[in-house]
Amino acid sequence: MSDDAGFTLLELMVALAILSVAMAIFTTGTLQLFRGTSKIESASIAQSQLQVAFERLDREIRYASALSIPAVVNGDPYVEYRTENSGTAMCTELRLHAADQQLQRRTWVEGPAPITPTPWIPLASGISAAAAGTDPFTFVPTDDTYGWQRLTIDLSAASGGEGSSATSKASKVTITALNTSPNTSITDVCTAGRTVP
Repeated sequence: MSDDAGFTLLELMVALAILSVAMAIFTTGTLQLFRGTSKIESASIAQSQLQVAFERLDREIRYASALSIPAVVNGDPYVEYRTENSGTAMCTELRLHAADQQLQRRTWVEGPAPITPTPWIPLASGISAAAAGTDPFTFVPTDDTYGWQRLTIDLSAASGGEGSSATSKASKVTITALNTSPNTSITDVCTAGRTVP
């Protein structure tokens, strides 16, 4: 009898089926790993954008001499603050531009009309109010506990596009304007910019 080396067709089919199952498991695991990594990266980007914007705003608003009462103009929430630490009264306007999903700011020298604000500068993209139908800017007046005006900013940053890797991170901070007092006026603080597109 001759010894015929080789595989039968049945053995080959069984081997291919086992290999196919192993490859399917490996591919699924690899895809899950990439999706998880993408989601973590998206969350990190969203949180980083909010962190950078809040750090910049904290440095500015902390030294503000007055805060305005937030309002909504053409569907965009606005708030303004005045700083005088450079010797000139400067107005800064902050808005959440809904159409572009951007947190934006611009400045101008406070004075009589007409004002000439700088162009809008984006601070962060993919930004919205933390919860639908809520105000992202909240003015907190002075009280018996705190002798300063405060501004609460409640935003959500989305990152990662659509699908399972999309991520949204909400952050809420309250910044105290240390150059304000119970006597600081809250009427018409730098609100003239709201009429200028």
